[in-house]
Amino acid sequence: MLQHLHIENIAVIERADIQFMPGFNVLTGETGAGKSIVIDSLCAILGARTSRDLIRHGQSKAVVSALFCGLTAGVLAKAADLGFACEDDSLLVSREIGQDGRNTCRVNGRPASVGVLKALGEALINIHGQNDGMALLSDDSHIDYLDAFGGYQEELQEYYREYRSLLALRRQIKEKAERDAELRRQADLLQFQHQELEAAGLTAGEYAALSQKRLLLANVEKTAANVAEAKTALYGDDEAPGAVGLLTIAEARLRECESWSDQLRDFSARARELLALSQELERDVNAFSNAMDFSPEELAQVEERLDVIGRLMKKYVRDEEGLIALEQETAGQLATIEAMDEDFSALNDQYAAKRDQVQALSQKIHQLRRQAAARLTQRVEQELRQLDMPHARFQVQVESAGEGGHVKFTRKGTDAVTFLMTANPGETFKPLAKIASGGELSRIMLAIKSVLAGADLAGTLIFDEIDTGVSGRAANKVGEKLFSLSLQKQVLCVTHLPQIAALGQHQYLIAKQVEEGKTQTQVGLLDRQGRIAEIARMTAGMDITQQTLRNAGEILSIAEKFQKSAGQSGGQEQES
Repeated sequence: MLQHLHIENIAVIERADIQFMPGFNVLTGETGAGKSIVIDSLCAILGARTSRDLIRHGQSKAVVSALFCGLTAGVLAKAADLGFACEDDSLLVSREIGQDGRNTCRVNGRPASVGVLKALGEALINIHGQNDGMALLSDDSHIDYLDAFGGYQEELQEYYREYRSLLALRRQIKEKAERDAELRRQADLLQFQHQELEAAGLTAGEYAALSQKRLLLANVEKTAANVAEAKTALYGDDEAPGAVGLLTIAEARLRECESWSDQLRDFSARARELLALSQELERDVNAFSNAMDFSPEELAQVEERLDVIGRLMKKYVRDEEGLIALEQETAGQLATIEAMDEDFSALNDQYAAKRDQVQALSQKIHQLRRQAAARLTQRVEQELRQLDMPHARFQVQVESAGEGGHVKFTRKGTDAVTFLMTANPGETFKPLAKIASGGELSRIMLAIKSVLAGADLAGTLIFDEIDTGVSGRAANKVGEKLFSLSLQKQVLCVTHLPQIAALGQHQYLIAKQVEEGKTQTQVGLLDRQGRIAEIARMTAGMDITQQTLRNAGEILSIAEKFQKSAGQSGGQEQES
């Protein structure tokens, strides 16, 4: 439960420390005194969006902190999952809001994000404001109320997982279809490019080799003459010996005397090496000379081949290796196009199977919702009778889009849930928006919240003027219902009705005053006499008489008798 709330520099509240009690706590005060500021402060602790306008004028920052004690195992487990394991059953949550827009959040003194506060807040406090009654008018919210009551969260989570997988497959199919369409649009171009490159029959290094050969062929006559002279210089002719012959003589002479001196032995070895190199050179030159049988046609062929490769290089703006890579790339894309239909068929099969799975899960949830709808209908009608609506009939209608025709899956399944009601005998069921008044909406909301309270993880329920549009006997019934709820959970209620204020076990007065030209709001816990005075003000306004005070005291006494009897019966029910 919420044990202590500290507020500093929030709007007109300079500083307030509120010690809340177990059971039913009511907050009262004049309109504009600052009751909503207390709720706004609690919302900040719960991770709600805040504005710098919330900071008190002239201050650089605002601070809110709240101490929660007596937390259940479920809440402690959620805190641990978020990385904030507790040594005991309490949590201290704080948030500092700066004029620069920065937020500093802490949980048990450790830094936390606003997202962590929001996740924790869902398990700590459940706030029901004036807008919740309006939410009942929207059919979109009805399915959430039913699911919160139903107790089939595991099935909902399983459905949502598979639903997301279905969406992922749908996106994959769409993206593949777009890629495939683009490839098909390029198919003719790819086919032409591949055929052109394949027909060229390119091989790595061919362009450089042909360029070298073209140079040789362009100078074939001069090359032949020079090679012939080189052969003569190496091998000699009838008139004089060549280099090979002279080196043969030199090597032989040096070999004859190599044993006479180390230096001569070195000369002999070097001569043998030179002789071997010259003989090898002579053989290679001779072989090259014999192979020089080039024709003008061969040069033309080389030129033509170089022109083909050069044209492709210029066309595709790639070198020889790039052209070979492009041929392989186009071949792969063409293969992909050929396999597209088969791949698309397999993907569609996966989607169909996943869709069947999601459909089956949605039908399972549909049946669970129908069962829960019957239970919720019965429970809400019981609560409405206790809230002075004895003739009201309530109905939860569950319709499935999966019972025929086209099925449209949503993150919540295929169901549409609508709350219907008839307030008077003989009338037909109609949507709440068409028949419910403001006071009826408040009581319907309270009835639903009462039913859902047992399944709510939060230990503190806050009702912010949920009694709007309620008066007289109905106000008593609303107060009694809030008190009954406080036997299960801690209840905080902001109210303007004396009947509801009197039924509170602890009453806090929120009062605004001006000191030294500055507006200050104070929050104080009232004793019994203070409660009588405040209830008298709520009943008669500012014209408080002795009779008004006696009436207020009587209202409080009647409420105390009800609390005693309801508390005893509540305890007996819990024991049984």
